[in-house]
Amino acid sequence: MTSAPSVEENLDTVASEMASAKIEKNSLVV
Repeated sequence: MTSAPSVEENLDTVASEMASAKIEKNSLVV
C-alpha cells in the first residue's frame, strides 16, 4: 500500500496547502 497514496494523505496534503495559502493571504493583508 506504500506505492499508492491513501485518501487520508491526499486530504492532509490539500488541508496543509489550504492552510499555507490562508497564512500567505493573511500576511499579505497585514
